[in-house]
Amino acid sequence: MSKRPFIRKAQRADLERLQTLYLQLSAHNTAIPPHEAEELFERFKRYDGSEIFVGEGHRGRGYGKATLDFATTHAWQQGCYKVMLMTGSKEAATLEFYRRAGFEQTKTGFQKRR
Repeated sequence: MSKRPFIRKAQRADLERLQTLYLQLSAHNTAIPPHEAEELFERFKRYDGSEIFVGEGHRGRGYGKATLDFATTHAWQQGCYKVMLMTGSKEAATLEFYRRAGFEQTKTGFQKRR
């Protein structure tokens, strides 16, 4: 029987690895200067669980499901009544992964960026 992946919240010491994940997320992303990365990390800490990533080399090994379970459990413990998940992916396998993790496609999302 395989061991369940260990999931934890990101820490300041993870900044370099978080940069790598950020670059994997989208071909449009570019490296962030260290001082800006520090500021961004502080901003994201205020929105606990708002950004969740699994690195390309770790996909398909249970980390994604464990991470979603961790985030959902944390939300329930904080008294949240729902957990929303947004993805830019239209890949059938990705959408099926979210369904198998217990999420339903019930909304349509829009965004506006500056």
